[in-house]
Amino acid sequence: MDSVDRKLLWELDANCRISYEKLGQKINLSANASRKRLENLIEAGVIVRFMVIPHNAVLDAEFISILVYTDGTEIQDDLIHRIGNHPVVHHVSPLVTTEGGTYHLFGQYTSIEMLSELGQFLKELDAVTEVKQYPVLFPRGGKIQLTKMQLKVLACLIDNPRMSISEIAQCSKLNARMVRRVLDKLQEERAVRFTVRWDINAGDNTSFWILIRWNQKKMTHEEIVKTLESEFPEDYWTSFVVATEPIVSGRFVVANLRRAHQIIGKVKEMPSVESTQNFVCYSSFDFPWLGETLLQDMISRMEL
Repeated sequence: MDSVDRKLLWELDANCRISYEKLGQKINLSANASRKRLENLIEAGVIVRFMVIPHNAVLDAEFISILVYTDGTEIQDDLIHRIGNHPVVHHVSPLVTTEGGTYHLFGQYTSIEMLSELGQFLKELDAVTEVKQYPVLFPRGGKIQLTKMQLKVLACLIDNPRMSISEIAQCSKLNARMVRRVLDKLQEERAVRFTVRWDINAGDNTSFWILIRWNQKKMTHEEIVKTLESEFPEDYWTSFVVATEPIVSGRFVVANLRRAHQIIGKVKEMPSVESTQNFVCYSSFDFPWLGETLLQDMISRMEL
């Protein structure tokens, strides 16, 4: 991926319903060139699918990042799919390790009990030796109760979030003006994310994480993230800030491991950084989000 592809993906992450014309304006391409870029990313497997999901505030949910360590005796695919079948987990990445096995998980939970049950479930899996859970900060969106009309519109968008207004109107039996009003309201209230699911390990990309523990007296987590963005504009992808410890997990996408080594060295030299851990991703395995399942449940109850 080049810098234009990255910008395109971030625009789709913010709103996957954006038109090709507006997308082109944001990334300085024509509508046709934007369409071609998007199609190429789909074909390469970088864009896995588009998705609609309620914000955390609507679901009373939070996000969790997890590291699972094993003794190396597991059958990798079996373990990944056992983990991915847990309702909390929506992403599993096997990581490069020198001993045993390590897996990076992302998940979404709605109660401390659910989080506790997940931890116990992971610890009891064969070959698992250690589990580290990191609740992460993430924009929560707006807290609203989704109406029947909003759910009717969202029911049409679950399989194709980029569906046109006229197609939604036909599907929902609402007129186009009402559909547009519903969508505008959902976005104004920050109730729902129209976003994209990607696999940035697809193709020739190499992604890795740096788990950065820093001195809170010298820098805030916002300053850490801004430093990563400014120092590595062509390599930096995203960050997750741990809610319970002074840790920022920064993700980078590079062309080769030599560049990864350079970045890791520079991050270690940052004056506020106390220690780092580095994890190179082999690939990623995606499973349904808890939020998608809960949205489906809301729609099913509405239909009843």
